Amino acid sequence: MLIRVAEAGDSEVVVALRHAALSASAPSVYSAREVGELLDDLDVDELCAMIEDRQLFVAEIDGLVVGCAGWRGTYLRHVYVATDVQREGLGTRLVARAESDLRHRTSAEVIHVASVIYA
Repeated sequence: MLIRVAEAGDSEVVVALRHAALSASAPSVYSAREVGELLDDLDVDELCAMIEDRQLFVAEIDGLVVGCAGWRGTYLRHVYVATDVQREGLGTRLVARAESDLRHRTSAEVIHVASVIYA
């Protein structure tokens, strides 16, 4: 597995990964209306800014993006892992990479998390 800085061409894959992750996990704890709101609540401009600012990381297995995590301001953002590789430590590794990058680039000692229930 390779963890690397996301590139502009990764944005569509990250959006699809997000949709798949939320579609698979959120219905077990949210109503259909709430799931729809979560799926619709993506700030694509923020995602693209994170990629441009090198604040988003993706994990690849055999050239396929299977996870992502990043940071914006002092917040952990966009942590998603493909359903077929969950529970293998990939999310932990991605979060560690994002935390390390935030600390190195900003000297921040704290990263905040705003999360949905199923995370």
